[in-house]
Amino acid sequence: MLNWRIVFPLYCFLAFSLGANMLNDQSKNPSLVGTLGISRYDNPAALIWESFSVDYTLLNNNDLTWQRSQLSLILPILPIRTALSVHFDMLSGLNNTSIDSNGVFQSTSTFTHSKLGGMLTVGDNLLFPELFYGINAKFYQQKILDESCAGTGYDLGFIYKLPFGLYSGFALNDIGNTKITWSTGQEDIIPANYDINLAFSSNNLNFGLNYNSLTDKTIIKTDCKLYHFLEASAAVPLNNIMESAVSVYLNLSPLKIGLQADYNEIRGLNSAVNISFSLDGIL
Repeated sequence: MLNWRIVFPLYCFLAFSLGANMLNDQSKNPSLVGTLGISRYDNPAALIWESFSVDYTLLNNNDLTWQRSQLSLILPILPIRTALSVHFDMLSGLNNTSIDSNGVFQSTSTFTHSKLGGMLTVGDNLLFPELFYGINAKFYQQKILDESCAGTGYDLGFIYKLPFGLYSGFALNDIGNTKITWSTGQEDIIPANYDINLAFSSNNLNFGLNYNSLTDKTIIKTDCKLYHFLEASAAVPLNNIMESAVSVYLNLSPLKIGLQADYNEIRGLNSAVNISFSLDGIL
């Protein structure tokens, strides 16, 4: 049984800062490994290599249903590479509980927790061909029971292209700290933090190593092409491999259909179906 008084602050924390928020929660999503094994949720400069698509994920865990929709668009009218991503998460089946006279939690009803996030990313070469930069501007809003919150944050990242398909990157996240303001007047602060990225990329294999200072976690990400129509990807936190996520995708370009499995301390073991439609070459 989930107690919303416990789930509420936990999800507030998981919901916003890169490495801990809803937008960066995407960094553990194997479907968003990115062309380099680095996604723009880890480092905004990775925008240069990413594709753009419409994604829908339906994740199920016993009584809980998590629906995640994502739209990523390139904006070709601007002189530098620019992307707009919009995310909507809805978690259904949470228990609203109260404490009876014996001090025992009792479930009184169920409710839905919804989260909306948006991220505008710009990126380009900087000074010389091997160096790339990217900037994220993030907006986040969520509602749980009668409470809601909103906030904005900013990230700056750099990726340097090394020989032999290697890449190194560094990103400053939530620059100047990110403030989240609740409808109750309470304010939460996500402190400034950083990411360090190392990656290898080839025609059939991408491998990324990403460390975030806020969570103090290092995640290995990899995706590979098994056949011309079959792909597999994984995200493995080195400090807790039990929270790994794996996916297998059928690539029917421009359509991708995938099955995903992952483990989360809050949601436990989960399975998901992901459908992705690539917009590259269309926009």
